[in-house]
Amino acid sequence: MSLPPTEVDVRVAATSTGGVQSQASVAPQDAPRLGIAGRVAPVEELLEAHLTAVALAILAAGFVLRLWVAARSYLSPDEALIYVIIHQPSLALSYKLSLTEPHPPLFYVLLHFWHLLGRSEWMLRLPSVFAGMGFCWCTYRWLSRLFNKAAGLTGLILAAFLPPVVALSAEMRMYALLLFAIAAALDSLERALETNSRRWMWIFSGALYAAILTHYSAIFFVVSAGVYVLVRMASSRAPRDLILTWAEGQAIAVALYGLLYLTHLSQRKGVVDTWQTPSYFHWGSVSVFAFTRQRTVEIFQFLFQNRYVSVGMLLFFLISLAILFRGALANHRDGRDWPAAVLCVLPFVGVLCAAIAALYPYGGSRHIIFLVPFVIAGLSYLFAAVSGRRLWASFMLAAVLMAVSNASATTPETDIPEKDQRRELMTAAMNQLQQSATGDERIFADYESSFLFAYYFCGPGSFLEPTRMIKGFYRDTCAGHTIIANYAQWKMTASDFPQRFYDLARVQHLKPGDRVWLFQAGWEPDLSVKPTPNSPQFRCLDAASFGNNIRITPFFVGPDLLPVSTIGVCGTARP
Repeated sequence: MSLPPTEVDVRVAATSTGGVQSQASVAPQDAPRLGIAGRVAPVEELLEAHLTAVALAILAAGFVLRLWVAARSYLSPDEALIYVIIHQPSLALSYKLSLTEPHPPLFYVLLHFWHLLGRSEWMLRLPSVFAGMGFCWCTYRWLSRLFNKAAGLTGLILAAFLPPVVALSAEMRMYALLLFAIAAALDSLERALETNSRRWMWIFSGALYAAILTHYSAIFFVVSAGVYVLVRMASSRAPRDLILTWAEGQAIAVALYGLLYLTHLSQRKGVVDTWQTPSYFHWGSVSVFAFTRQRTVEIFQFLFQNRYVSVGMLLFFLISLAILFRGALANHRDGRDWPAAVLCVLPFVGVLCAAIAALYPYGGSRHIIFLVPFVIAGLSYLFAAVSGRRLWASFMLAAVLMAVSNASATTPETDIPEKDQRRELMTAAMNQLQQSATGDERIFADYESSFLFAYYFCGPGSFLEPTRMIKGFYRDTCAGHTIIANYAQWKMTASDFPQRFYDLARVQHLKPGDRVWLFQAGWEPDLSVKPTPNSPQFRCLDAASFGNNIRITPFFVGPDLLPVSTIGVCGTARP
């Protein structure tokens, strides 16, 4: 892709053709500038000569970072739920359970086989780490081919160290696999269009299918890539057999979506639950323009973690798109500039329209992670242009940007700070519960807590069958204790806990005086059942906290089957 020539480029060209002036006849006033260029020239030459080695070193650093992040924390509730789905006696059962989730089945199928190799948190997260590395490498190859080597190097650094990308690449969730599939599709598509290769076009289609079968948000990429291909083929007059190969691949993609609709989506109310959050547009509450501006800023703040950096990166992204579109207006013979701009902007337009229609969230969360390759592409193009396509300058710009972003980074999206998700906290909680609860005492948990309890208390080898329900409660026995889970709601609150406890005591035939241990662990930092002035039975809760996101509280069944707190210093009497 053409970029404006730099001053050094012009001078080199002039010298090589016997032109205006030679290196030795530089005017004195130009000496300081050439002195700087002379000092960095060896660095540039070194990077140019060993660019692949440098890229592999960056990749290795990103790999080590992801391994460290993957090993330092216990599973999140979402990860524990995924483990319950994949850890079933057969693939058929895993697939059946995956249909209860709002995602296609590919990730669950892959992880069902992978977890047979190991069941530790680190091992379960390793496929995401590998997929994250694949995303980084394919992004590097794609941008080097689409733009230039400086853009490719910049894109590699951003892909390797963007805080939310690192976090999601170290979790047992499908987002790293989605990014890998999208980047692989983009790289192979660019190869196919450059070389008119049917083989690479089929590889593109295969990566596209992987994205479709991994996450439903891939639809925004599928449509954008389709428009991009049509524009590129029209401008370059692609051969007929390449067009037919692409069309055949698209027909299979449509068939895949039809199959997913029949087997999955038709059984659900929507692809993603329409939460009452600002990420969905609500008519009458705010204008479309204000919603777009606020949520787009929020997306960039989610990606870059620093308020000022995120605003700057949004402006740079918009400038990059403007340059690409302007280049197309000035030179219609360039077949890549404006199609690349279209490719980068269409996914934003698509998900924004979906948010306005209340079909998909548009805001700073993991659900928009598929936008990352296009944000990286726009910024990498601009960084390469600003640096005059010099590798060392692009490297420094991207490295400084990632240093600031990671220095400002908090735990992306979730409410579990790093200090509260340390593995030793969960280990301590399980040890205390094992020592305190006797074999005839029930352990009660809500939906999100039950999966963590099953993994850490019962052990990764135990099977949890969510389909085994008794009047809204799941009951099982493990490690000599009876676990009862309330599957009627994701998280119990102080207001509805007494009623849930009463239902538990009645359905499970508990007697006044029986002790029940409430185990809560999850996203929210406040897990306690708070006492109120009108609830004297809760004025003395003997709760044990392990950080802010794990809590164990013992209750007794009262005479009316409602919960009362344990005996304690405030004098609550045991019934």
